[in-house]
Amino acid sequence: MCQCFKRYYLDTTNFNQFINGIKYFTSVLHNILNIVYHLYGGKFSTWYWIWFAVKFISVAFKMVWDIRMDWGLCRTKAAGKWGLRDKLTYPVHCYYTASVLNIIIRWTWLSTAFIEKDYTFLDTYAWGTFKEFLSVFRRWFWALLRIENEHVNNFEKYRTILEIPELDDYEADTKVEET
Repeated sequence: MCQCFKRYYLDTTNFNQFINGIKYFTSVLHNILNIVYHLYGGKFSTWYWIWFAVKFISVAFKMVWDIRMDWGLCRTKAAGKWGLRDKLTYPVHCYYTASVLNIIIRWTWLSTAFIEKDYTFLDTYAWGTFKEFLSVFRRWFWALLRIENEHVNNFEKYRTILEIPELDDYEADTKVEET
């Protein structure tokens, strides 16, 4: 979060850094409010509804950011690639599947948002463990598509190295002649 705000401060033309910082801020805020509502209000209190609203906004924000900014999707109107981008590495169905799974898994927290602790399946350790497994799975394919997007588009404008010189060539090029 601080890194995003600092990048924006150093380069105010990159407004995406500011928006990304706000995204991280909403995540921090909903975690703080989660603690507050558990300590001072409990389920369905005023603190709960404040937490719920911030969490809802945060998850929606992160979901859109994943698809639009991190994966670079929703950037073309080419035939057969609606909602995707011009340069793709994987088959088209992989991107659609990942987008749908990302949306579903991001919203699994809602499954327990409205239940009381009455020991239903949704309130068990098994369901909590399953949700965490889904989260790890979502992060796996998120990282795969994020790296693929960066590789294809080089958004961060890192220097592209097409060929790494052999060690012998490097030593010959950097050797200082002794006098």
